[in-house]
Amino acid sequence: MRTLQQAEAECSILHDEVRALRAQLEWFKKQIYGGGKSEKLDRLQSELPLPELPVKAVEIEATEVKYVRLAKPKAERSVPAENFKNIPVKETVVIEPQEVKANPEAFVQIGEERTFEIDIIAPQLFKREIVRPKYKCIKDTTRAPIIAAAP
Repeated sequence: MRTLQQAEAECSILHDEVRALRAQLEWFKKQIYGGGKSEKLDRLQSELPLPELPVKAVEIEATEVKYVRLAKPKAERSVPAENFKNIPVKETVVIEPQEVKANPEAFVQIGEERTFEIDIIAPQLFKREIVRPKYKCIKDTTRAPIIAAAP
């Protein structure tokens, strides 16, 4: 036989459950019947009687989704020298290192570095080629090659 305390405890638990279910029902009504930004909630909609539905526990099954993402092929970048290979050279500037200018007999040229600048003079387009010869010392072959600094 139940005692009064057990009945009161069960009653308070049921009251809490009813309160939670009513809050859920109000939320559900707002989701179904409106309250959107451009809608006006009709007072009569919120007073619509809904039939009592049995509450069933629903289990949600977790699924793992895997996919492969294909990377787009990177577009090949063109080399600036290829872009401007057909432009005529208007001026060639040769920059000699100061050490070679001071004593040219002590060095022999072994190569050169070529760079270019593109200039636009309305309505002409031309390039100025800059040549920086590389030298190595004839007497001291252990020294590193020298080259003038790029402008």
